[in-house]
Amino acid sequence: MKLVSTFNPLPSSSITDIAPGVFRIQTDPTGLNPGTYVDTINITSPGFPSIALPVTLTVTTSPALNAQPSSVILNDTLQTQGTITVTSTGTSKLSFTAAAASAGGWLSVTPSVGSTDSGSQVLTVTANVNALQNGTYNGSVTLTPSGGAPPLTIPVRLTVSNG
Repeated sequence: MKLVSTFNPLPSSSITDIAPGVFRIQTDPTGLNPGTYVDTINITSPGFPSIALPVTLTVTTSPALNAQPSSVILNDTLQTQGTITVTSTGTSKLSFTAAAASAGGWLSVTPSVGSTDSGSQVLTVTANVNALQNGTYNGSVTLTPSGGAPPLTIPVRLTVSNG
């Protein structure tokens, strides 16, 4: 598998892995001016269609929310729930609201209000696959911090194969 990005802070590298697999991409914002940087990471593997993953990096001087993982992948056979761990940059503690968005309302997130007062907050993302046909569905969870920090959106992808 090969990851390719044209954005300097994001790495380009080759990874040897067996699907399904998990990879993490880290970047170092040192030296970047505050702002939003948008890119696409292209994943290729011989014999398989390439996948384009959108990536957004926001560099701020004020506290902001972080989420791990930065995207959630669910399916109807093994994993209809996932978790997102929310932290804040630096030593600042932030309160936030969490809202799920999906066509048809198949996605939910709990709790809908959280805080990084204890260092982190774990959110549960759940897909209700009961009324869905086979296919791939996209949704998102948006974290909106109090105090004017920028919101953070985490993409969620659901694959239904037994609908």
